[in-house]
Order: sequence, then C-alpha cells, then structure tokens
Amino acid sequence: YSHPFATLTPTPNATATVTPNCCQSLGNLTSQAGGFSQPSGMAIDYHTSLIYVADLSNKRIQMYDSVGTPMGVITSKLFGSPIDVAVDSQDNLFVADYNNAEIYEVDSATKHVTALFGTSVPARGVWAEINGNTESLYVTTESGFVYRYDSVGGGPFSLVKTFGGGLQAPTELIKIGKYIYVTN
Repeated sequence: YSHPFATLTPTPNATATVTPNCCQSLGNLTSQAGGFSQPSGMAIDYHTSLIYVADLSNKRIQMYDSVGTPMGVITSKLFGSPIDVAVDSQDNLFVADYNNAEIYEVDSATKHVTALFGTSVPARGVWAEINGNTESLYVTTESGFVYRYDSVGGGPFSLVKTFGGGLQAPTELIKIGKYIYVTN
C-alpha cells in the first residue's frame, strides 16, 4: 500500500508472465512533488495522455505524462484523503475522498476543486462515464455497496441506483458495457 506505482510495458506476443524489465517505477516514497505517501487509485486521460494518481497521505493528486515524468500536483484545502480518481471522456477529473466521504470534481483547465456530493460513509473508489447528456459516477464506499449518481444536462448529481451489498471492502471499480467490476 505504501509503494510507488509501476507501469507495465507489454511486449509483442506477451503472455501473462511478468518479466523483471517490463516495469517502470512511477514516483518514489516522499512528500515532495513527484513522490508518494500511500498512493492509491489512478486514472488515465486518454485525450491528454496524463496519468493521475491519488496520493492519499500527502492529500493531493499527482499528474504524470505517459512516460512517467511528473507534470504537476493538484492540491486543495478540501482534500482529506483522496483515495481514487476517475476521468471521463470529456476530460473531467473526479476524486473520491475517504476521510471526508466526498466526491470532488477538478476543473481540467484551472485545476480548481469543487465538492459535488457527500457519500455519508467513506468513499473508496470512483468511475465516471458519459452517455448522451447524462454524466454517471459509480462510487464504492466503506458500507460495501456501489452507488450510481447521475447528472443530467450539467445539473446536480443525484443518487439513482444502489448495487451489491455484502461486499467486504470494495475499492477500485470499472464499468464495461453493462457490467461493473469491483475489487473487493
């Protein structure tokens, strides 16, 4: 949990075996820019090739380019312990905050952080998707559920669906088609 992230570089005709020279370290253990203290969730903005990493104990989001060069830090007095990040197809960045039980949005141009909604129990993971004029955020929480919040036409987010229950410690999640995959 307290180790730097690593990137995997696939090789042609690769199998599931990981070889020692396939990984590149991303950051190190420090509170200085480019370093981590309890890195947790990460997301890739495929339009800008930026990698965002939630740096839990340093209370910030680290940004890297596609080869691992530090590109900046997003900080906010609002952050208590950012545990996960998500990027949607329009380059909007969302942050799940564990201690504050909040979901934040980060303006892609100004990096200004806005609180969107509280989750009532600690948030653990977030996934974002846009479908037509509806933005959906899927959120895992300490309570063992996955929640879906929707914003229609840029309006406020509201809870529209609850999934699961009985999950032990759901964290990361992704949605592919109609399926939601959660680490538990």
